[in-house]
Amino acid sequence: MNRGIIIFLLAFVGGPALGLLVLMVGCWGLSPLLGAMCGHNAAITLPLLTIAFWFLIGMLLAAISFRRDLREK
Repeated sequence: MNRGIIIFLLAFVGGPALGLLVLMVGCWGLSPLLGAMCGHNAAITLPLLTIAFWFLIGMLLAAISFRRDLREK
C-alpha cells in the first residue's frame, strides 16, 4: 500500500514538474521552440502540458503493470 501511495504521489508531482521543464526549455532563446505557446499563453500551456504528462505517466504505469501481470502467469 505504501508503494502505491508513493507511486501516485510521484506521478502527481511529476506531471507538473515535467510540464514546467518542457515549458522552460521550449521558451528559451530568441526564437523559442514552442513559439506562440510562450509569453502570455504560458498560463494556458502549463496546465495542458501537465495533463498530457499525467496521461503519459499513467499509460507508462499501466504498461508496466500489464507486463508484470504477464510475467506472473
